[in-house]
Amino acid sequence: MDWKDYSEQELQPLTSQLDLVAAEADAALTNQDARAASVESRAGLLTGAAAILGSVQATTHSTIWVYVLLGLSFLAAACGLYVVKPRWQKILFPQKIMPAVLGWTPLVAKYRVASEKVYIFIEREPGLNRRAIVVSVGYAILAASIVVSVIIAATPVAPPTTSG
Repeated sequence: MDWKDYSEQELQPLTSQLDLVAAEADAALTNQDARAASVESRAGLLTGAAAILGSVQATTHSTIWVYVLLGLSFLAAACGLYVVKPRWQKILFPQKIMPAVLGWTPLVAKYRVASEKVYIFIEREPGLNRRAIVVSVGYAILAASIVVSVIIAATPVAPPTTSG
């Protein structure tokens, strides 16, 4: 049944459930916003760390492996930049729903706003999960770059032999 089909009398017995859903939707959106801020913060750190590591690796290694190291650092930085890239997110615009809310009864308005919050949460969650995975992959690539750099540094390089 769509929200427009509910009347005030049908929603009256559901008042406590509507309050619970509205409170849970608010808590879920607040938690989601905090997780999004955390993911973006980690992505910023990843981008900076990849840039610094790439610079250090480029100046300390002189073999062909420097290209592999720079490529790994670039991929890690690209993961971080992908996550911090500005994107459109669905949010609840009070000024857009206010005219409609004024025409609704209080319970219908409460139900509609709670439904919209749940919809927004469900719509934003997959994108947030995808961005968190991209940050994790970026850190794994950065760790691989560090491991390769340590292996290269630990491997003794034989001096060139001259035959004559």
